[in-house]
Amino acid sequence: GVTAAPKSTHRPMMLFGAMRTALATGQQDLSKALGEQFRKEFPQHEYAGNVNTLLLENVFFAKQYEQAVELAESIRKPLPPESKDRDLTDFVIGASFFNLGRTEEAQKELASHAQRFPQSKFKEASRYFEASSLVRMKKWQEAGPKLDSFNKDFPESEYIGFALLDRATSHFQLAEYAKCLEVVEDLEKRRPNLPDLDRALAMRGDSHLMLNANEKAETAYLKARELGEAAEGESHKAIVGRVLVQLIRVANALNKPQDVIKNYDEYMARYNGGFYDAEVIVGSLEPLKEAKRGKEALDALEK
Repeated sequence: GVTAAPKSTHRPMMLFGAMRTALATGQQDLSKALGEQFRKEFPQHEYAGNVNTLLLENVFFAKQYEQAVELAESIRKPLPPESKDRDLTDFVIGASFFNLGRTEEAQKELASHAQRFPQSKFKEASRYFEASSLVRMKKWQEAGPKLDSFNKDFPESEYIGFALLDRATSHFQLAEYAKCLEVVEDLEKRRPNLPDLDRALAMRGDSHLMLNANEKAETAYLKARELGEAAEGESHKAIVGRVLVQLIRVANALNKPQDVIKNYDEYMARYNGGFYDAEVIVGSLEPLKEAKRGKEALDALEK
């Protein structure tokens, strides 16, 4: 075996073969250890490039992003910018930065990668991560055309739901509310099971609200609340809390005092102590006074 023949002339092939076997049988840690041993012993071997590729893909797709960045940077250090071997290293570094939340570094790496390797097998992920990085950086004008191009070129992408959500967000932030509504409608049709659909429907409600379409806003918010309450996680809880704030605002606009009180009670029971407390209480004050609950609201405001 590998450990029994440390000086064999066949050792490089034995290490390489053992690494591939470990990968094929799902032994990620063993495969990684064998790859690192190969790199240490045979850095100039003809199969060193193959080992680098297998090892780097193994670490990256195992979501070990810090290690992936470190490994990719060591592999690409001696390579010229135009080297085809930099397709993988540059993508892994950019995508790892993206997943680590190092957004500005990710955007620079991925923009460079997409420009230099337009036919890369990673082009789909590279282009989406770069465009989404611009959304994270609130560069809405810059992100928009890149997202449009991505959505056109990769209509069946595994990222398409998130790309459409990013596009809707960019439209909303640029006060392009009608366009935002179009993208959300497209998203709901094409990816009805998207985990973040509650966020998209809340944005639909916000867009209708900005266009003074209060009844349509109410319908969208109610659907967003329904989806958010059925989902798990703090991000969904935060969306539902904010949606209740908006439902109070809409109920006031539609002169539905009982709905104001109902949403107030739900918010105070489940989300009291959050960011929107004061807005909820002030927005509900008049209907609560009419219902002889004004003191309760004032007491809550003073807490």
